[in-house]
Amino acid sequence: MYLRIIATVTTVLFALLAVVASVMTDLQDRSFPRALGATSALSLDFEPSGLSDSEALGLLGRVSDEAGLGLVRILPDLAGDSDGLVFVPVGKTDPRLPTRFSWFGDQPDGVVKGPETLAHSFATGQYLVTGSTAELDGTVMSLETSGVLVRRVDATTGQTASFLVRQESFRTTMLASAALMLALALLWLSVRARGRALRVLAGVRPGRIQLEDIGRLAVALLLPAVPVTGVAAAVVAASTGTTWLVPFVSTLVALELFVVVVTVVSAVLMSFAAWPKVAMIADRVPAVRGLRQSSAAVKAATFLLVVLTAGPASWAYQEAHVAAEQEARWKSLADQMALRFPAGLSEEGFVALAGQVGKAVSDADSDGRVALSYALDPHELGVERSDVERVALVNPTWLELMRGPASATSSGLARVSPATVPGSLRAALEPNLTLWLREPGAAQGFWTTVEVWQATDPNALPLAAAGSGDLVFPQRSLIVVVPEPATTFNDDFLASLASSSNLIFSGLAETTNVLREHGLAGTVQVKLAAEDGVLRAQFAAHEAWLRGVALLALIVAFVLSLGVSAAISALVSARRDYPLRLAGRTWTAIVAPRVSREWVLGTVIVGVVLASQGLDTWVPTVGALGLGLLGTALGHIAAASLVFRRLVNRQL
Repeated sequence: MYLRIIATVTTVLFALLAVVASVMTDLQDRSFPRALGATSALSLDFEPSGLSDSEALGLLGRVSDEAGLGLVRILPDLAGDSDGLVFVPVGKTDPRLPTRFSWFGDQPDGVVKGPETLAHSFATGQYLVTGSTAELDGTVMSLETSGVLVRRVDATTGQTASFLVRQESFRTTMLASAALMLALALLWLSVRARGRALRVLAGVRPGRIQLEDIGRLAVALLLPAVPVTGVAAAVVAASTGTTWLVPFVSTLVALELFVVVVTVVSAVLMSFAAWPKVAMIADRVPAVRGLRQSSAAVKAATFLLVVLTAGPASWAYQEAHVAAEQEARWKSLADQMALRFPAGLSEEGFVALAGQVGKAVSDADSDGRVALSYALDPHELGVERSDVERVALVNPTWLELMRGPASATSSGLARVSPATVPGSLRAALEPNLTLWLREPGAAQGFWTTVEVWQATDPNALPLAAAGSGDLVFPQRSLIVVVPEPATTFNDDFLASLASSSNLIFSGLAETTNVLREHGLAGTVQVKLAAEDGVLRAQFAAHEAWLRGVALLALIVAFVLSLGVSAAISALVSARRDYPLRLAGRTWTAIVAPRVSREWVLGTVIVGVVLASQGLDTWVPTVGALGLGLLGTALGHIAAASLVFRRLVNRQL
């Protein structure tokens, strides 16, 4: 019966591992699309090189063609599905590349487009090597010599394993699997404990006992792997084709072997530690007593892992929601353009361009094609204590982009009186306004010309962080709506906002035309504002899913180890519990001493976890503590009651 239990639990675990293997294969395919023949990935940062984006892309095109690298730029599909990706060769288009291809996962088909797609994209970003890698080392050295920051990742088993091990969600998943198998090994040894003791007493050689017991356990673990692997392979072949069958099966088999080896090694070690001694047999001590310390350690370890994982899993769920929200919000900026100023521009050169940029902003703003968002942390303004996380300057166009028409108050966003702005924030903003405003003396009357809104929901109105343009989702923010940025702020500040993507323009053709009209077409480049943000948001989705799988496996492992530990405690304490129950004591009173010890230990563990993780995750962590303490009490009561009934029925 127990072998069937082990086989059933192992089958469920291997099914979970099949899901993990599919996620890993999906990640591998996303990183190195098999349909494109990608063998390496390069992350290139041209900022230190001083090259403009057009110069950098031209350099990459020449290098790719000369070395036969087949470099392909990865971009989000801003014109299509928000989850889609576009792949653009930076040199000559390889005829072997498909125009459209499918993935292992369920994301939209990848699309290969011509080099003209890069005309308004940043050179800094992710590239794939789809051709020969013979001269890749020399190419990387050449780029680094030119001042380009290069990070290279090859599609090798070692690189993939290294990447996965660095992911906390993957590490937690494998720890959970190992903990579950450890609990299974403990269950098997506890079941075999009495038989092992009798065989030792009968003079059977220890090696034979170990070989037979551990061998039966290994067979029970390995047998479910065959049907699970076969079914998983059939599902993959039917749903995605045979292209990814080999890497998927290889990954799944590696995961299965890992947990089986961990289980067998752990069982061998615990078996030696709990080897029955003649003195114990002579004293009629329960054979499972030798496993008491091991069971307590396994239960404490699994409970610790559950508590450690509960908080991050809760955060991961929230992050998954935020990632989906971010991707949708970045998609709202799909047709918005950012300006890229010449690399290495001196202060004098920037001042010279500021006037032209200011006029371009003025023309675009008059047509309603400029969106402003400049969100500052109060600490950046010198305000140490504040009820808001961000103070933002925005214009009505930003409100329309991020939440629709601003005519009605939406949930979590309300208009307030300028008089409600805290004096500390007013005082901190005033010196900056003197520098930013077109009329420096207008700083005192600034608050009479703007609207003030307050956001109390992170999704009410995303903001662009000052200096980077990255979207942020503050819990509480104070939003200052400036009707016309071009007439409110001076040219220097407008140029600074534009250079940091805090001021963006609507429409590629319109933005290009307005720059050309003001003599900036050959100096300032127009780039898609949302492409990097969409890619970052897409990558965040898998983390939450893996954490959820890990937490589920840990809960199963904790329940199993709790049951084994409670059963061992009940058997060891049977001589004490039996007369107490006959005397009419309740099970709650009987098990109270051992339950109270474990409750104290569990509370201490949670206290240490909260001290290390902080109070941000106290709700799920304390919730895990409550469920763990309740499960411990119920487990001890059930185990003690079962042992008592078996004693009454003379089954022990």
